[in-house]
Amino acid sequence: MVRDKKFAAAAIIGFIAAVLLFCVAMTLVSDATTTKPRKNSLGAVINDIDPNMAIVGSIIDGNIHQDADGRQGTTIRIHPKAMYALFDESIMFCGDRSDVLTTPDSAILSGNYAFTYRRQASRLIDGVACHELVGVDKIVEEKK
Repeated sequence: MVRDKKFAAAAIIGFIAAVLLFCVAMTLVSDATTTKPRKNSLGAVINDIDPNMAIVGSIIDGNIHQDADGRQGTTIRIHPKAMYALFDESIMFCGDRSDVLTTPDSAILSGNYAFTYRRQASRLIDGVACHELVGVDKIVEEKK
């Protein structure tokens, strides 16, 4: 009986010693860090991808769409500057953006403009991605 108690005590002490030895060994062997190495000298997360897209051109046509849920989107066809005549691009902006894309007398903007919008689409309207319009800037060409 005394022998069984001594054996049980030795087994418990041995188990505790093995756990402590394992913890010490893992601490010495492991090479843990809290962050990944960064490719800049600050060690900060700096994204080198511009979140905005821009296209320079003139508006050919524009429409306002509304889906079954009542969400609106403004689709414009742009003829990019310095492209052949039959090429155009269509972009949908979220919401009714006719206030920015038309003149005060409700005519479509004429001439070349820089359209800046968010690269990542905000949502879908009838299955078409719409982007947030950041800005519309008139391109003034210098006279030679």
